[in-house]
Amino acid sequence: MKFRIVLFLSSMFLIYACDDILSDTQTRTIDGTWYCQEEHEHDGNRNYYVDISYKAGDSSTIHIYNFLNLDPRPQATLHIYATVSGNSITIPRQKIEDHTVQGSGRIVNNSTINLSFTDDLYGGIPWQVTTRMTKY
Repeated sequence: MKFRIVLFLSSMFLIYACDDILSDTQTRTIDGTWYCQEEHEHDGNRNYYVDISYKAGDSSTIHIYNFLNLDPRPQATLHIYATVSGNSITIPRQKIEDHTVQGSGRIVNNSTINLSFTDDLYGGIPWQVTTRMTKY
């Protein structure tokens, strides 16, 4: 009986520890400042920085500050949200300023994220945008 209790407690500790390690690794991988090289169908090629952070208490949702270079000041507050599942990023349809954006992306490795999305300004024809982000 003691052996079963010890085995159960050891298993629970191992599951908790592994979950904690995986969460920390994912957070360290995505949180931080990223350099964006953007190809925008309307605005051409642009380079700028964004900050990515996890939503408090939710390890599957990130906030991307200065998205589309719409809030380039230090301590930017304007952002979009996206969901992260494994290496996939999904940007649900949402509005930022007068832009409606929607798309997806992939976390290539610890230092690269690729995004592909549409940017619809004022309800017009959506422009295609691709962005390659590298960890700063």
